Amino acid sequence: MDLDKDNGDAYILTNCHVVYDDTAVNSVADRVYLYLYGQDIEGTNYTLEDVTTTYGDTGYTYYMEDVTGDDNYRIPATVVAASIQYDMALLKVSSSEVLENSNAIAASFSDDDEVYIGESVYTVGNPLGVGTTVTTGVVSKDSETTQLAVDSTEYTIYRELKTDTAVNPGNSGGALYNSSGEIIGLVNCGLTEYNSETVEGTSYALCTSYVKRVYELMRDTENGTQITTPGIQRAYLEGAYSVDATDYAMYGYSVQNSISTGYDTLYSYSYLDTSGSVARARIREYVEATTDSYGLAVGDVITHLTITASDGETIVEDLDITRKFMLDDALISYRDGYTVTLTYIHGGNTLTKDVNCDMESLI
Repeated sequence: MDLDKDNGDAYILTNCHVVYDDTAVNSVADRVYLYLYGQDIEGTNYTLEDVTTTYGDTGYTYYMEDVTGDDNYRIPATVVAASIQYDMALLKVSSSEVLENSNAIAASFSDDDEVYIGESVYTVGNPLGVGTTVTTGVVSKDSETTQLAVDSTEYTIYRELKTDTAVNPGNSGGALYNSSGEIIGLVNCGLTEYNSETVEGTSYALCTSYVKRVYELMRDTENGTQITTPGIQRAYLEGAYSVDATDYAMYGYSVQNSISTGYDTLYSYSYLDTSGSVARARIREYVEATTDSYGLAVGDVITHLTITASDGETIVEDLDITRKFMLDDALISYRDGYTVTLTYIHGGNTLTKDVNCDMESLI
């Protein structure tokens, strides 16, 4: 995501489940190797083997390890932050001569928090370990919940994009791109069977609307962050959410107990406008307070959010709230000392109010 070729430094975004195994002695991988496109040739630039390491009287077999990697091709990385709750992990590369001498460029996120059904998308990954490949498809649904067991003891529910893009083991952690080459999702799973029926063309990607903000949060809190001792904290509207341990065990996004939603436009879809170009219709939701929380009254409709940095001038977030998830995701950008201002409709009048935030650990 960020690349300093002069010094061979980079930050890499992937899934937590790619580098995490809670059944191992060390749940987070302590050795990670990356390869650029065209250099990921098994048996030539690297060799994978099953490796068993014994700790005391107990043996642990790791799935595979790069045992004969060629230093002319492989890029060592370390895990500096990870979150089961969001199935995201941040990797850091330092002083890599491979990167210095490469044609690599950093990827970028889409500025738009919404995608539309029918939008063309592309994913890059290493399915089944055969080498880096590209698959293409469309967005099938712009927001859906799925379950994934990153930790072997429980499932976590994630809000994701649904796509018919072909995804197989090895695609995890690859970006889902739009036709402009911007990241709109982080691929993390595919559905192959449902209720004993075989399923094809059903894949999921974590939504960029929160992925890009959690990425920045991980960058800001890089030092001392571990999975077993959460070191990342994110903000929620004060009193607006239930964020106890039970909710963390079940949800990859916050549980909004005092915010409801109603619909104006029911579906997101693409169509041809009068110029022949593909246009899009957005879902418009009424984001409404259902209890007297965070300084709003029951029935107040939130229409806009602004987050201002601690200097009182720099605008960090400034967006119309047209979907409920936009409110929740934007609050990930909050830091200590920032100011959150909501614009809302109360009794037919448009008002603004500064509101407080609770900081909760991101597991």
